[in-house]
Amino acid sequence: MITLPVGGLHMSDTDVRVLDEILSARHKELAPEMGEGEFFEFFTAREILRNYSLSPNEIQNGIVGGDGRRGDGGSDQSKERGTDGGIDAFYLLVNGRYIGDADAAEDLKHLKQNIQVELIIIQASREQGFPMNRVLRLGETSENIFSLGLNPEDFTEQYNEALLDAIQRFRIAHRVLVGKRPTLNVSTF
Repeated sequence: MITLPVGGLHMSDTDVRVLDEILSARHKELAPEMGEGEFFEFFTAREILRNYSLSPNEIQNGIVGGDGRRGDGGSDQSKERGTDGGIDAFYLLVNGRYIGDADAAEDLKHLKQNIQVELIIIQASREQGFPMNRVLRLGETSENIFSLGLNPEDFTEQYNEALLDAIQRFRIAHRVLVGKRPTLNVSTF
């Protein structure tokens, strides 16, 4: 049995098999052209973000992980381009709106008050359990993201272009909004 971290919930092998069957059916229905790992990251993000009005393209745009739209994180070629820092998807939402590029982040300077900033970081895994090295790696990457004086060349890892772009969007939004005292909520899944 797999023990989940939420209130002692347990998943039996049957539960896992049923979930795998549901995932397989949704894969065939929604995006048969995607690889299995790529679809799992997309499906996970889609389910986590289901209460937001994000388009499939916006959900796909937020995937920064190795199996997502930007290449396979396990290949030697992707390692030359950088890693995902243990993050599979990264979403910046301001007042419920997805901020998908640097220009949209810069345009936030026009907002006046009652600004709600949400940063949603997803680490999706089909493995049973969550090893401590993943938690530590995610912690190091988070320190790099939130250490605003730290430049990308000084990060503890060389991150891929997709994650660096997401970090840049967050930092631009922070810079243009900090004087307006926004509420920042960071969620990690």
